[in-house]
Amino acid sequence: MKFLKILGAVALFLAVVYVVVSAIAPSNLVVEKSVTVNAAPNAVFKQVSCFDRWPSWSPWNAMDSTIVNTYSESPCGLGAWNSWSGEATGEGKQVITELRQNEYLKTSLVFGGDTTPQVSEWSFVQEGEATKVTWNFIGSEVSFFKRPMNLIGQFFLSSAYESGLASLKQTVESMPPMAESKFEIEEVELPETSYLLVSGEMSPQEIGGFFAEKYGMIMAYMEANKVEMSGHPTGLYYNWTDTLAQLSAAIPVATEVAGTDAIEYRVIEAGKALKIDYYGAYDKSGEAHYAMDDHIAANGLEVIGAVREVYVTDPMVEPDTSKWLTQIIYPVK
Repeated sequence: MKFLKILGAVALFLAVVYVVVSAIAPSNLVVEKSVTVNAAPNAVFKQVSCFDRWPSWSPWNAMDSTIVNTYSESPCGLGAWNSWSGEATGEGKQVITELRQNEYLKTSLVFGGDTTPQVSEWSFVQEGEATKVTWNFIGSEVSFFKRPMNLIGQFFLSSAYESGLASLKQTVESMPPMAESKFEIEEVELPETSYLLVSGEMSPQEIGGFFAEKYGMIMAYMEANKVEMSGHPTGLYYNWTDTLAQLSAAIPVATEVAGTDAIEYRVIEAGKALKIDYYGAYDKSGEAHYAMDDHIAANGLEVIGAVREVYVTDPMVEPDTSKWLTQIIYPVK
């Protein structure tokens, strides 16, 4: 009996302690940590706004070697998502819900089977030649008797955030400084444009021959049907790898026409885009595309639709390749 009395007293004491801890524990889990990175805001923002760059610095990847990440088709910018699964980290998903380029980013997170979203925010404030980076977590409110778990969560998450920010700082500062692009990137509004086009898949080495053949086919159709051009010959690029390109040879037209089994009539809607005026040989334009890719990633933008190359200069008229003008256009959201 004496043992049972002692056991009961201990249980009562622990219950009282738990109630007291519940009373003083926060109703929701809130953690905020900061670090100063010796780099410009866009260099840091680029690492955070693209989920496929997180594994190089994320504390979750560091603590769980079994973690498997899955990304949205575009892993950068507004609407991008990352889901994960690992033995130590469990399962979850986060989505970028708000974004101000190089300044602020907000994600919504869900963990395991819990459908209640949690919130995480990032801010990037320039301080001279450095950037103050702040990362927070704002959990949803929990019931009274679950509040002690928030104290444990604060300890664990504070350590993880400090580790992650330190790793992010090291990652960014170890990268070569972002060089100023020699290409001027201009934001433009694209009008609605009608095209006659022929599509195909081929190796990059076959593109020149494809364009020569298909532009000839389209021009012959236009001449036979008295269709007028409304712009310059254009390449529409849907996908590109070192071995395979998916694209269309397209010519803008002024009127709607039926097309044929091989030649499609297509209208591309108006929208915002980024443009580079590139001067040089076609096979040397990769540097301009890389500059555009870097700009889009650094600013958390999302490419929507086909990338366009508008071939303004006719090589048959101008033999000097340094004078060939190609407008490189990326539609963005």
